[in-house]
Amino acid sequence: MRIEFISAGFKGVLNSPGVESMIRQRTEEIRDRANSNLHVESEGFASKVFTGAGQGRVVGVVYTTDHASRAAEAEEKALSRAVR
Repeated sequence: MRIEFISAGFKGVLNSPGVESMIRQRTEEIRDRANSNLHVESEGFASKVFTGAGQGRVVGVVYTTDHASRAAEAEEKALSRAVR
């Protein structure tokens, strides 16, 4: 048996508003948990959702915003522990 995938169909699903909403929600949940793991004065972690250049699909990222949040990740894994 041979299965042929229709690339446009996959791209349509990956870029659908429902998938983007799910990625945005998950990204914000991770950001909020990471910020709750901070035990120092900090701007904390931030998140954003965008369509990746050349990928044609929605991408969500959570990132550090300052030295204190970078140190919290390096020393206590504040962001890594927030990803479940």
